[in-house]
Amino acid sequence: MIKVIDSPCGSGKTVWSIQYINKLPAERRVIFVTPFLSECDRIVRGCSRKRFVQPSVRSGKGRKINDFLLLVQANKNIATTHALFSSIDGRILKELKLHNYTLIVDEAMNVLNKINIYSGETVDSDGEIVATKKESDDIKTFLETGILKQEENDKISWDKNSYLGKYDFLKHSSDTGNLFIMDNALLMWTFSPEIFLGEVFKEIYILTYQFDFQIHSYYFKYYNIEYEKLEVLMSGKKCELFPYGSQGVDLEFRRQARDLIEICENSKMNSLGSPSINMSDKTPITSLSIHWYKEHPHMLKTIQNNVTNFWKNIAGAAGNDRMWTCFKDNEKTMSNQVLCKKNFIAINARATNDFANKKYLCYLANRYINPCMIRFFSKRDIHLNQDEFALAELIQWIWRSAIRNGEKIYLYIPSERMRNLLKKWLDI
Repeated sequence: MIKVIDSPCGSGKTVWSIQYINKLPAERRVIFVTPFLSECDRIVRGCSRKRFVQPSVRSGKGRKINDFLLLVQANKNIATTHALFSSIDGRILKELKLHNYTLIVDEAMNVLNKINIYSGETVDSDGEIVATKKESDDIKTFLETGILKQEENDKISWDKNSYLGKYDFLKHSSDTGNLFIMDNALLMWTFSPEIFLGEVFKEIYILTYQFDFQIHSYYFKYYNIEYEKLEVLMSGKKCELFPYGSQGVDLEFRRQARDLIEICENSKMNSLGSPSINMSDKTPITSLSIHWYKEHPHMLKTIQNNVTNFWKNIAGAAGNDRMWTCFKDNEKTMSNQVLCKKNFIAINARATNDFANKKYLCYLANRYINPCMIRFFSKRDIHLNQDEFALAELIQWIWRSAIRNGEKIYLYIPSERMRNLLKKWLDI
């Protein structure tokens, strides 16, 4: 059974994992997976007796994934990133089954993404998932010629007799059963479900918060992968696991957060994020969503002016205390002398303490699950909760800041929807 340790940001999940790893017998090997290399370093330092190794390009003769395989074959404890772990192939899966590994995943992973059919790389889900005309035309050609075959549930297989060439990575993805076609126009990649199906690892832990509303949890439902939820409680320097909800950890987390967050309620500055109606077709306008930014480039100046007003006139924020975000697609056009790159924190940032000095935050987005993902899960009658997803993403981003150290923060969220979701969660 997979164990999801679903506890608030900063509650001691990583501390628990270090204590747990250090108690394991010498013969039990561990793979620790985290979003950032800096967190890998933390595990290496915290579990020195286990002698964790990080895969390297040099040892892998140009590719870290080759070194990952060598380290598994050598029965080493491994600390690595989400990005590298997502590249696991059949060779590594076969080797992992021969060893006695525990898997600990720090934060839920990006388990469903668009795949670039020319490079083999997956596309970040915080941007808009669309297919270019060239991609659509090439995929259509693959299907018409029989090189690609569309199976049940839109799964894609590859004709074994076809020449692969530069598209060899598509063969790998189809052979492992995690390549799908959507809207006859783009290919979607899912993380190999075999990792979580009970035959690869001795035990699996996932450390996160509000797991049920993340794409990773819907992915588990898609593949009928069961999991048990726990929460961690820190007493002094000791961390213990308990059944989820039994210790009131989340309620106490919200109570403390309520006193540490001051939300900007300037009606003039917040007006651009109010819901409205498109008068031409009477449809709702989702202000500050990805689509809204694309349709309202003239509003960028207003947003920039509002942020400048918040930081300089309302909050009096020093430059090093500032932190902001927007969608990845809009970062370059939004940036200026005030909204500078050094204070930009990715909208999907998590599992890092690098910004724990930031006290004045601007969250310039209105999050929605990508429609392509909604259609993917709906084929198995799995319905995604848009508001809970948006709230979980917002909370993760906020807790990159000084609030994780118990310091008060000041927050400008112009989107009325996102602001109200946070206020309802805080019960204010």
